[in-house]
Amino acid sequence: MNLDENLCNAVKVFRETYNNLVKLANYLKTKAPEYGFRCVTNDILMWQSKSNIWGWVTSKFTLLFQHSDKPMFENGWADDDIFGMEVCLDDDPGLYISKYSYTDGLEGWSAGCKSSDEWGFTHPKWNKDKFYIQTDKNGLIISNPKSDKISQKYWGMSRAVFKRDTFYDLTAENIYEKIFAVMDELKNK
Repeated sequence: MNLDENLCNAVKVFRETYNNLVKLANYLKTKAPEYGFRCVTNDILMWQSKSNIWGWVTSKFTLLFQHSDKPMFENGWADDDIFGMEVCLDDDPGLYISKYSYTDGLEGWSAGCKSSDEWGFTHPKWNKDKFYIQTDKNGLIISNPKSDKISQKYWGMSRAVFKRDTFYDLTAENIYEKIFAVMDELKNK
């Protein structure tokens, strides 16, 4: 195989991976109500950039959920924490299930999230300049803003909790156990 064929095959692998991630997102949106959740993002949240080469190839894909039985505000958000499902394809590939808690709740938020809002949900997992990040004895990643100013930049976030798992073995048969059951587990963390 020559270099041209290698590059062509690499691009095909990326396209197929992205296609599978879209299928996964659509499937999760349809299955969420069966497990007591609703997807609160129309699009997959992801970081992209024209000026930064690391943003040319998207490597983090996030969907947000809330419990479907919680009262909703006029802005479309529920009186509930936000739960996330992130597939990460970069240096530490994995499936991250998360819970985000906010000091003042979500009633004052504007409706919905844009794809470019992904930073507000991915940074708490890795940005040690802005968050105290610890891993507890059960492997949960716990993140707290280092100051009120940082909390406010992240829409009043008071705490985020992440659980990491593998994504290569994710199937239609185990999405409840690997995603929605973990969200319910994180509800009390």
